Amino acid sequence: MTNHPASLAPEAPLPMVSGFGALANQQFMSLTTFRKDGRAVPTPVWFAEVDGRLYVTTTQSTGKIKRIRNNGRVTVAPCTQSGKVTGPAAEAIAQELIDPADAARAETALRQKYKLMRVLFNGLRHLFAALRRQPPTRAVYLRIDPA
Repeated sequence: MTNHPASLAPEAPLPMVSGFGALANQQFMSLTTFRKDGRAVPTPVWFAEVDGRLYVTTTQSTGKIKRIRNNGRVTVAPCTQSGKVTGPAAEAIAQELIDPADAARAETALRQKYKLMRVLFNGLRHLFAALRRQPPTRAVYLRIDPA
């Protein structure tokens, strides 16, 4: 048996919980989607919770959207901005919002939570697209419900 310093010891997996209580007062969550072969792909994202549902936005060409369109099963867990998971994960079901009214509700929830940071983020996204002389990538909204 090999002795490992604490910094090199493998971390114990965090437990799974039900509901989204572990995300209360968090700024970032790790959204884990699953490839067709079952491999997990975690991504740190901004999110807003409204009436027990989570809302997330991304762009239409991201891998997580492709994976969710194939399989809506996800897990969510609190994390740092860099994606280090800091609490227990919860099983959930994600789906893309198609109705513009639902997408508008999701954007409103994200703006209420992140305020100026959200406005600046959207502005930068449009600025970078203009500098590339391309239209800005289309925002896609997800609704995430407890499993």
